[in-house]
Amino acid sequence: MSMDAFEQLRALTLLTIALLLAPAAIPPLRRYRSRLQVAMLLLYFGGAAVILALWLLRR
Repeated sequence: MSMDAFEQLRALTLLTIALLLAPAAIPPLRRYRSRLQVAMLLLYFGGAAVILALWLLRR
């Protein structure tokens, strides 16, 4: 299924908002002294962003 320009713009806007709000959900990184914890947080939010992007693009 193809999406028209309006749906693509809406999906891109929602993804941009989600990516901008994601760092606000992370507590201050200086709390996390371990590089492993920081890497896991980045992997978690990166994976969530990818899943959200794929979900929006499939619609």
